[in-house]
Amino acid sequence: MAKRIKQKNNVKIRVQNTGANIAAYIYVLLMLGGFPLFYRNNYINIMESKWGFFSITTISAVVVAVISTVVLMVGHYQDVKKDSFKAWIRTFSVTDWCVITLMVSVFISWAATPYKEEAWSGSSGKMAGVFFYLVLFLAYFLVSRYLKYDQWILILYIVVNLFVFGLAILNHFMIDPLGMYENLVENNYWMFITTMGNINVLAGYFCVFVPVTMVLFCFCETIQSQVIYGVFMTVSFMGLISANGDAGILGIGCAFLFLFWFCLVSFEKLKRFFLMAGLFFASAWVIGALDDAYVDTVKEPLATLPGMIGKNMACHMLAIVFLVLGLLFYFMKKKEVSEERLPMIRKIVYALIAVTAVAVFGGVIYLSTTGTDIDLGQWETYLRFSDLWGSSRGFTWKRTLTIYAQDYTVFQKIFGYGPDLLGIPLHERFHDEIFARMGAYLVDAHNETLQTLGTLGIMGVIGYMGTQITALVRYAKCYKEDPFLLAVATGLVAYIVQGMMGSPQTFGTPIMFVALAMGESIVRRKKEEAA
Repeated sequence: MAKRIKQKNNVKIRVQNTGANIAAYIYVLLMLGGFPLFYRNNYINIMESKWGFFSITTISAVVVAVISTVVLMVGHYQDVKKDSFKAWIRTFSVTDWCVITLMVSVFISWAATPYKEEAWSGSSGKMAGVFFYLVLFLAYFLVSRYLKYDQWILILYIVVNLFVFGLAILNHFMIDPLGMYENLVENNYWMFITTMGNINVLAGYFCVFVPVTMVLFCFCETIQSQVIYGVFMTVSFMGLISANGDAGILGIGCAFLFLFWFCLVSFEKLKRFFLMAGLFFASAWVIGALDDAYVDTVKEPLATLPGMIGKNMACHMLAIVFLVLGLLFYFMKKKEVSEERLPMIRKIVYALIAVTAVAVFGGVIYLSTTGTDIDLGQWETYLRFSDLWGSSRGFTWKRTLTIYAQDYTVFQKIFGYGPDLLGIPLHERFHDEIFARMGAYLVDAHNETLQTLGTLGIMGVIGYMGTQITALVRYAKCYKEDPFLLAVATGLVAYIVQGMMGSPQTFGTPIMFVALAMGESIVRRKKEEAA
């Protein structure tokens, strides 16, 4: 009994660490409200600006939390026993251990590489070196241990992003109220949008935020809230299309499929889901129509997936169909139609989705091996895996796997070549091919899993991807305790999918870790309250 009281008191000490609680709260407000808006010198050094904001803000908050914790421990020295340390270790979740595994792999990889300075700063890549991962580690444990989440955090987050996504829409039509494009040559206009910078890395940020608006719209309780969240969600959809990138569309598409599972339980949820899907296609329709109407003024006409969704008549029809279905389910709910068969329908729907996914995957394999002589037209870079696939991502992925399989030692296969150093072994083996294809130095694999495999090895992949996947599963299971957990889980689905086209970077990855840590803090506090 004494041991239980001791552990309970130790938990109480941690919860009452007011200084650390305040530091974590202000830190989250700054990251969700300030990080998306912060920039210096417009787009000239946007990556360095975001990294500087993230690192300085995180370290400052951690210093305050550490000082507060030390003072608290000194004041309660008699309560800190050996048993309390064991009890503290037992509170670690699977996600916590994945984060620790990631950091261990980072430091071992760094210790073994001869390029220690470059690996520390990430200067030869996208600044995702040792220091970057260390700051992610600190941010995760600060927020997951000390944040007391409330609705003001969420309100700030969505209001700030109303501006971010609204600016993305304006920028697409070359309306530049902040003068962000003044220092850029015209040929580079297409690469940058809103205050988040490069469109290729913007997908990661979009995929963390947009699902938040989707879950709020589907799970809010009042009609007034549904209207307000519907406005935020629609603006975010329009901003997503305006960004003109494939990775974000793919991520949000999978977020729709994931969220559909949780909505296929009642006609009320189905009504909202179909309305949400209708608003997505209607938003794309509006942007596509404006894109055609002002084709001479847009910075880059909609292309590939955004173009197909925004300008395709079949997608226009989907907007109408989903909106009509939303109204249909509204009346079905009014007539109290039985919902008992919905679980069975859900299983059938997802079985069909699984079969379709397997069929598509098999079709891609066939077209990439046996059916290479079949003319696919505009679908060539989607349905046939080759060096051209995904804007030459097929080329990069093949070379990354080649050096990993053929050039890496056993140690490097386990711990990688070094944090953010993938460009070095790639160019040692394929320098001439890379410049012939890309015309520039290649620094990353354009795939988060392959990038992590090449830089941090198998251990790094277990830590980095394990952090996201374990958190996704846990939050999806606990979402009834707090809908924000489902928002984080849905965002992780979207982030993981878009990560197939990108690499860890200073724009979206920090927000993903902060959101993930917020989910961890909610789960931990729910458990403490239950205990």
